[in-house]
Amino acid sequence: MAWVYYWFDESFIISCVLIVLSALCITAFYLLMPTKNTWAARIPISLFLSWLMIVVMLNIAIILVYYRWDGFGLSQPLWSVILLTGFVAIVMHIRFHHYDPYFPLVFIWVYVGIAVHNNFEELLVTTAALFLSGVFVTGIIFMRKKIKTT
Repeated sequence: MAWVYYWFDESFIISCVLIVLSALCITAFYLLMPTKNTWAARIPISLFLSWLMIVVMLNIAIILVYYRWDGFGLSQPLWSVILLTGFVAIVMHIRFHHYDPYFPLVFIWVYVGIAVHNNFEELLVTTAALFLSGVFVTGIIFMRKKIKTT
């Protein structure tokens, strides 16, 4: 609730700190959750953590735009693709190392939404978002970690 208050109060730095702290708390809960729990118990936490990561990404992007960050001379579309690709690495790490096929689902939804919202006006961002959505789908279907046998 505090994040929403500070967000609408346009205290973006405080709201970003609060959402990052929230994401860290849910991450700790996610990592400490016993693997014996059924997936039905893990799915809500997985999807909520995934959504919080999206919100963190958006908060950081909005703060940078609000304070008119020049991006070290790189264009905004290129920075968008860099940010989207960075989150793919994080999500695929969680998908592989924590055997969580549900975590990327929210990212697929958001990345397809980004592509639809851009409506091919910004071709770099649209194609990157669609390609990275395909990477998520491929990761969900084909990523398997070999079980170690002793």
